Amino acid sequence: MPYKKRDKSVKERIYDALIRLVSSDEEPYDQITIQEIVDEAGVCRNSFYRNFTSKDDIFTDKFREVATQSGKLLASLQGDFMTNIAYSFFETARVNRVFLLCFYKAAPKQYFDVFTDAIIRSNYAGRTNIPPIKHYNYAAKAWITVGILTEWMKRGCDMSVEDINDAFIRWCSGLITEN
Repeated sequence: MPYKKRDKSVKERIYDALIRLVSSDEEPYDQITIQEIVDEAGVCRNSFYRNFTSKDDIFTDKFREVATQSGKLLASLQGDFMTNIAYSFFETARVNRVFLLCFYKAAPKQYFDVFTDAIIRSNYAGRTNIPPIKHYNYAAKAWITVGILTEWMKRGCDMSVEDINDAFIRWCSGLITEN
């Protein structure tokens, strides 16, 4: 029988399988086993372990891909850096909404840790010796950004990327006040 190439890579099949298992609500994430993931993905355990060390590693690895997408989008934008960085986060989140909400549902602490770390690192932009107060400032902004981003995704991205980005930038600038 001739070899038939599959339309998705092993990693993509594993990502998709984990998303389906978490989304099914049949069992909590912490009870989903590697065997269930490989069965759902249609791959063998060896294929899993060639690509990942644990099921948490699946989320971290896929998040790196999402962060790379955001970085590429940011690099392609012209204009104000802060506006563009926020826009790249919102647009990339919109495109990867299903994965990110699955990640949030399955492992909220890991989701916030990985996401805020990426945002903090983007604020550092290669600088070293950041004073502690500046680090805490970046961390607070990162947590707020992730919170707004997550709520927007949970609400079905009910505002356009441009509108949520504009509101976010105005809020960050202190121009939005509650009535």
